Amino acid sequence: MDKVTEEQETIYIPRPKQKGVALISQDRLDWLEKYAKTEPGTLKHSIAAEHLMELGIIPEQGEKISTDEEYDKFWEQFK
Repeated sequence: MDKVTEEQETIYIPRPKQKGVALISQDRLDWLEKYAKTEPGTLKHSIAAEHLMELGIIPEQGEKISTDEEYDKFWEQFK
């Protein structure tokens, strides 16, 4: 669990019956909550989005994932 905090890594733990657990740092969780709970277009939402882009959690604005290969590559980062 120290890796989660010190290195900002996400650790995935597979569980039975198609369930899983992801351990993320409190900082990442806080920014994800701010992003999810704020209205798109507001300053708070934009700040949270920018921070998540810097962390590599969400793609840059306007960056579209158009091909199956790019789509798979994007989601690989969360495995």
